[in-house]
Amino acid sequence: MPIKTIYNGLDDNQWTLPEKSDRIPNSFLAVMSPSQFELKGGDLILQIARNYSHCSFYFAGIQTSELKQEASKNVHFLGFLDPKELLIWYQICEFYFQLSSFEGFGCALCEAMLCGAIPIGSNTNHIPQIVGDSGFIITEKSLDAAAPIMDKALSNGNKDLLSINSRLHIQANYSLQLREQKLIESIEQITGNSYTH
Repeated sequence: MPIKTIYNGLDDNQWTLPEKSDRIPNSFLAVMSPSQFELKGGDLILQIARNYSHCSFYFAGIQTSELKQEASKNVHFLGFLDPKELLIWYQICEFYFQLSSFEGFGCALCEAMLCGAIPIGSNTNHIPQIVGDSGFIITEKSLDAAAPIMDKALSNGNKDLLSINSRLHIQANYSLQLREQKLIESIEQITGNSYTH
């Protein structure tokens, strides 16, 4: 039996664009737990923050007291956020970081993109495919590699277009409807029965 990959599906009715586009200028959000800090690139984000003092960096899932490293004044720790609170932050930050050294899929990345946050990802596992043409990829975990990507992202004149394309890209490739369709197709192939209504 051949192996077929069926990707996760995201609910675009739960993760939506803001009614009013009023994002914090030059703002970056990352979601991770304290135990995931280095795995998810939190250490690199702190380095970036020190060099981009005119930008704001937000960590969801971490309290200030849980961080062992020193952070610059433009770094803010939001602690645990429930889905409604997380939605608000996805909608008000311009960019979303997914700088993982390893990532099984990247659901938070997809959620943020559905909310119009422009993705900046690492060149790891499935992240470049999720980001597609709607964001930016940092090819290695270093400030030298990150700086030109940061400059390119911040100076981009088409942020509104990238924001919309981020949502459209996830809707086209990682929607709940597409996942359901692929699952049904696979079951039909295995059983020889039709499950469409």
